[in-house]
Amino acid sequence: MDASQPRPLAEAAPSRGTDATGAPLPATFSDADLEMELSFLVGAAPATEQPLQIAAASEPLPGDLADELDAFFDAARQPSDLPVSLPPAGADVVTTTGDLDGIRQLFAEMAVPYMRPVRDFMLELSHTDSSISWLEACEPALEALRATSRQLDMPDLCLAIDGCLELFATAKTVAHERIAGELRAELLARFSRLTELLPEALEVGGGREPLIVQLILLQVPGVHKRTVEKLTRAGVHHLDAFLYGTPDEIAAVADIDLVLATRITEKFRDYASRFRSLITQLEPQEEHAALARLVAQLREQDTAFERARAGWSKEDVLDKRRLRRDRSVTLKEIYVVLIRLGEGERVDLLEKLPVRRQLEELESLASDAARRARTRLPFA
Repeated sequence: MDASQPRPLAEAAPSRGTDATGAPLPATFSDADLEMELSFLVGAAPATEQPLQIAAASEPLPGDLADELDAFFDAARQPSDLPVSLPPAGADVVTTTGDLDGIRQLFAEMAVPYMRPVRDFMLELSHTDSSISWLEACEPALEALRATSRQLDMPDLCLAIDGCLELFATAKTVAHERIAGELRAELLARFSRLTELLPEALEVGGGREPLIVQLILLQVPGVHKRTVEKLTRAGVHHLDAFLYGTPDEIAAVADIDLVLATRITEKFRDYASRFRSLITQLEPQEEHAALARLVAQLREQDTAFERARAGWSKEDVLDKRRLRRDRSVTLKEIYVVLIRLGEGERVDLLEKLPVRRQLEELESLASDAARRARTRLPFA
């Protein structure tokens, strides 16, 4: 056999042996064997057949099945004119059902980070009408998922992805700026089918909306935790209620002052006007830019607060009170951005720290996010 051609899996497999009747025993394959078989499925030369990039390595390179899947996902996003390598014909290249099941399970696990834009879109769409820009953000991930699922012989998953992408094409022609009404309901139904088939990669949590609602409410002057509790008991605790309800309705239902209800609705509509999505990130760079701006603003407010705190005049006392409130509002705006980025646990940790310590952590986070944004590959 030509050394440049991939070898059949059977050549790399251990001897099977026979049972008491003389029938061959099922073969058991190592990770290296499975890597080779996966390379046949995805049309690439196995890692063991490729030249080492570091000849003098003191330890074996950590090539495993996860690396193979990662490499294929990256390659699936790029068009290629190279010929596809196919496995040699013959019975000795057939992969057992058990082997394929293991590869498919690993595939589902490896798909999790790649499906993040799809999960975010599903979460956004489940709460509110959504920007049509989400379609373009999710298409590459779904197309890569479909390409791999075809190679792994997962026809039901392929059909479900086809259904989503077909509806994407329809939405682009009939929707204007938002996905709403029957189109939204049908897309949610197709996403639901997709989630049934690949729950590891596509199940979403629903905890972001209540956190965002509470943080926006607490930015409104005159709103305290007791106000939030009254609104929650009255059933006014979803974004839609504040975006589409009138101040009169909210004031009457929750038994709060009309002026306060007006400020609340204005705050939520201002929030909606500043973001193309309400629950999750649509463009990470937009969120990172907002984070950097807010952290710089918090630094200015904290510096001014410390200066006012060192003074004793009446103006210093008033400035200190105002700046303490300003810092609190800015921190809540930062928390909203972090939650939109899926950083709810980080928010929990930050809230336990004094403002100065939070500021240090946030400046480090913003700097690191900016650095990673300059070097990040799409959907990496």
